[in-house]
Order: sequence, then C-alpha cells, then structure tokens
Amino acid sequence: MSTEEIFRAQTAIRGKRYCGPDGIRFQAFNKSFEYIQEILYCIAKMSYALNYIPTHCRLTQGTAIPKKQTGKYRIVHIATPLAAFLEIIALQRLEYALDREQLRDPNQFGFTRARGRHDLVAKLIDSLITHRGRAKATSGKNY
Repeated sequence: MSTEEIFRAQTAIRGKRYCGPDGIRFQAFNKSFEYIQEILYCIAKMSYALNYIPTHCRLTQGTAIPKKQTGKYRIVHIATPLAAFLEIIALQRLEYALDREQLRDPNQFGFTRARGRHDLVAKLIDSLITHRGRAKATSGKNY
C-alpha cells in the first residue's frame, strides 16, 4: 500500500457531496482527511493484508431513481465514505493488475483507460468505410 494509492483514492471521492448511510457527509470526511490520513492508511493496509472489510463498511443505502419511462427505475447504492475510499483503492489495484498482466480484451471499449465509447464508434465507422472500399473495388458496385 502506497501513499500514492491513498492520495488517488482521496482525490477520487473529493467531489462527492452527499451524505453516506452512516450520516457522515463526504465533504466532512474529505476535510478531516489531513488529520486522519495515517489512520486511513492503517485501516486500508490492514483490510487488504487480512482480506477483511470493516463491519462499518458493509452499510450501504439503495435508492430507486425513476427513469423517464413509467415504472422503470435505476438503483443507486450509496456507501459510507470509508467504504467508498476502500472500494476506490481496490478498483485501482484491480485495473493495475489487469493492465500489467494484459488480461483485458483488446475489443473492450468503455470502462477502460483511454478507450471510451467514442473510440468504439470511430473504429466502427473506420471499419465500415474500409469494408465499403474493398467491396466496391472487388465487385465494382457501390454499397
């Protein structure tokens, strides 16, 4: 566990402005970070070393948000600030391991670094133009 991981996780939750199910506001958690950084570092390090998540981090609150279509909802789960902090560290570690071991599918777009949905659309358009050019060259027809 490095202080860089802690800093990146703290930076990632800095913009959250809501209240966790335990009543702690993310803004208050962020403001207290400079005073409790060593404590958070120890909690994170022990959690990953022991492969155990603190009981306080298991509390989440689900909220159903209605969509534009009648009767359809999107469920959002809000975790405690400490749980969100540990989740971000775990996600960063997982992404690093997937990149290091080259376990990502080369055709995956979205939810990956530097390969979003716009890149997929650009690749699709490029493939269509290439295929169209080949088909025209071999058959003489315009598709």
